[in-house]
Amino acid sequence: RVLFRSQLNIHHDSLVTRRILASAGKGSVLNIATGYFNLTQTYMDTLVNECEAECSIVMAHPNANGFKGSKGPAGGIPDAYTLIARKFYEQMQKTNQDDRISLLEYERNNWTYHAKGLWYHQSSDKSLPCMTVIGSSNYGERSVNRDLESQVCLVTTNRALQTSLKAEYDHLLQYASTAESQLVSRLVPNWVKTVVFLFKKFF
Repeated sequence: RVLFRSQLNIHHDSLVTRRILASAGKGSVLNIATGYFNLTQTYMDTLVNECEAECSIVMAHPNANGFKGSKGPAGGIPDAYTLIARKFYEQMQKTNQDDRISLLEYERNNWTYHAKGLWYHQSSDKSLPCMTVIGSSNYGERSVNRDLESQVCLVTTNRALQTSLKAEYDHLLQYASTAESQLVSRLVPNWVKTVVFLFKKFF
């Protein structure tokens, strides 16, 4: 049973998103972009236990996080997202899904990163996406459980539009690199670990 809390008791967005993740079958491709990596535990469990697609997730490198260099506790926010992503990577490893799911970080000099979206390529034609999700969700705890988000699921067979959608994601990949080794080696202050443990669902 999947339980979501949400503003105004509206759950449609998160339930549909989870269904998309769960129904992505073997041989298909699923690309996700999120500005802040704080996927809900339900989304993470769905990706490793139910989703069978080849999956890549692009998130912000700490240097591309808008909170980088902030004074006070806000300065630890990039480290908090590193810690959360690391825990997901550990979950991927424990379930032997680290060959199917890849984590990437966007880093571009003097740029911050806040791209968000989802692109799905069906197994019968993996070259171009047949579906994209356009909207405001970061797929995180705050987006699902505290904010009122709105997304549009666009399904198309128009080759020109599909090509444009693919180009949008490919543009992100120009400045993205594999994140797994950095997530493991990057130091996270102990106080950030405590804050994440206590307040993860507020991110």
